[in-house]
Amino acid sequence: MSIMINDLPRTDDESAFVACVENSVSRENLEDLVAGNVIAIRQQGYCLPKRCESIAASLLKHEMMDGYVVDPRIRRWGGRSGTFYDTYVDPSLLEEYFVNAQVVMQGLREACGFDSPIDRLHAELDEASPAGATVARFGKRKMVAGTAREFRVGVGADPHVDSLGFDSCRFPDAPKLDCQLSANIYLQPAEDGGELEIWPQRITCTDTLESLRDPSSDYGLDRKKLGAPAVRIKPEPGELVLFDTNHPHAVCASKRGVRVTLSLFIGLVDWDSPLQLFN
Repeated sequence: MSIMINDLPRTDDESAFVACVENSVSRENLEDLVAGNVIAIRQQGYCLPKRCESIAASLLKHEMMDGYVVDPRIRRWGGRSGTFYDTYVDPSLLEEYFVNAQVVMQGLREACGFDSPIDRLHAELDEASPAGATVARFGKRKMVAGTAREFRVGVGADPHVDSLGFDSCRFPDAPKLDCQLSANIYLQPAEDGGELEIWPQRITCTDTLESLRDPSSDYGLDRKKLGAPAVRIKPEPGELVLFDTNHPHAVCASKRGVRVTLSLFIGLVDWDSPLQLFN
């Protein structure tokens, strides 16, 4: 089953791009996001304030928080090889990524006090999808599904896209996805700054990606070539935000306060197949 996804039009009306939900994300919400009817889904109050504070405090002092290979200023869960993108930048980490996947996921669960919002999200996605949701695999090897990220004062993320298709192009047994979503749970938004910016166009081929590269960044895209973002979301504590990661997106630098999130990628092959969860 082929999934048709279009670029979004440009408009000054941010509400035209963002859907707000009160309860668990539904199949209809996911379909709107995948089809490009909206650019983001927001659910406030996904994680209660005291739980957010407790988990953020645990993560910030944990030894498993370490810098990305491509940008060590941005810290994420999992030690040296916590995300698949690290292995794309440094292929020598690939074996370590798969060997440690279960330990990395279990460690995050423990850091959350064995009541992980990532586990809750997995269960809700499993219920919302007709075919369920499962941890993604390369052949018989499970990927990591769930991470945490930390942006300190002065740190942001350049405009970029996240695509397992781009990152795994040298692996014939990688999941073949028609769409990739990101789910972010904001445990501790920056007090000032830290907004999520999303652009309206979708980037699905490497030629387009390379044509938009910013030569001053190790991974980012050129803001001048992208034009203005469609939305700039200032998240609330405990909020869940989902969006399509083939839309260029960026994180504004924190001006005050440390930004801490939990995050999960959601891959869609088609609606007859389980959602693929990974990081």
